[in-house]
Amino acid sequence: MNLKHLGETIDIHGGGKDLIFPHHENEIAQSEALTKKQFVRYWMHVGFVTVNGEKMAKSKGNFVTIFDAIKKVKNPEVLRVFAMRAHYRSDLDYNEDALKESKEILDKLYRALEVEEEEKEVEKEVIKLKNEIINALADDLNLNVALSNYIQLASFILQKEKISKESKKIYFEIGSKIFGLFKYLPKKEINQEFIEEILKIREELRKKGLYEISDKIRKAFELINIEVYDTPKGYKWRFKI
Repeated sequence: MNLKHLGETIDIHGGGKDLIFPHHENEIAQSEALTKKQFVRYWMHVGFVTVNGEKMAKSKGNFVTIFDAIKKVKNPEVLRVFAMRAHYRSDLDYNEDALKESKEILDKLYRALEVEEEEKEVEKEVIKLKNEIINALADDLNLNVALSNYIQLASFILQKEKISKESKKIYFEIGSKIFGLFKYLPKKEINQEFIEEILKIREELRKKGLYEISDKIRKAFELINIEVYDTPKGYKWRFKI
């Protein structure tokens, strides 16, 4: 099949790390004995997926399908972030804490999209982190390091009141084209002026020390997928993903 569809030499061959010996070594021996040419240029052996530190198996009753996992996290991008947090050659442990942390990371990455932009030169830190992301990907597809750099980029943007238009474009394109994110941008169907008026009233309540009532308003917004958070410079709000 390889000879017919891919030729005598394959660019990339994947598989589980448990197949290195004897399965893949046998493939190399058989193919190269026949063709006298290199069988595979790059081998990409992946680690195992475990559940709470144990091997995933139907016999153990800890088998999780991708459909069950998506149903649990609601946004499939949470699983994408979860998978990218480990190098593909390393084992990946599926557990509640890891999913929760991945959801928090994804929330942060989406929040950075909401920082206002303005016309000015692209920030040097953005270019630096962009290059580090590319370098990590060029180093044996080191997605976990690339993602870590991208999270740093989000943190840098969130520290700013405004970011350059070009930096915002770079950030979005890396997230969408490299990491496959931002496909579930929240729908903003609620009247935003109305939200602002309610939050201004809440701010007045906070100034008067009526924190219990203001907290009830914040929780009420959560019911319609709006997150309200307070900063030293005043309140902010966003549509939750």
